[in-house]
Amino acid sequence: MSEFATLARPYANALFNVSKEKSLDFSVPLKSMLEIVSNKDFEACLSNPSISNQLLNQFLTEAVDEKNSEFVNFVEILTKNSRLPVLNEICDQYATLMNSINGTLKIKIITAFKLADEQIESLLKKLEAKHKTKFQPEIIIDEALLGGVRIVIGDQVLDGSIRSKVDRLKTSLLT
Repeated sequence: MSEFATLARPYANALFNVSKEKSLDFSVPLKSMLEIVSNKDFEACLSNPSISNQLLNQFLTEAVDEKNSEFVNFVEILTKNSRLPVLNEICDQYATLMNSINGTLKIKIITAFKLADEQIESLLKKLEAKHKTKFQPEIIIDEALLGGVRIVIGDQVLDGSIRSKVDRLKTSLLT
């Protein structure tokens, strides 16, 4: 969905710039708004032409309960420009930008089974020491890996899963 990323980028950047200038963090109201917009009943409202952007804007600002004028203006611009469907991507890009200030990167840890908290902490400490940065982990369980771990850091993939080893072995046997 690179189109969503392209549409979301200016909105995420604008909100991030306001956050930096005013020393504010809009992560919580953004997540609250995303929960509302992701609701199937609300999605039906978005496609209903009889519901005005002004009504959507008023509902969202009241539901999120954010009094900051910059955020209220942000919600108004999103509804006016019909960008609520890309809110998930805006949230992701905003979080990435906010994490860059803190020196934190998102990391996906994909495992075949649930890892213990100690295992995750140990893995993060090793990765943070190697990459000299802090990581915000997202743990995903994918039984198709069969075992091991696949780690995604930005566009870098560290694959130590049994599935990848089996696939490499299969490829080498067939060639």
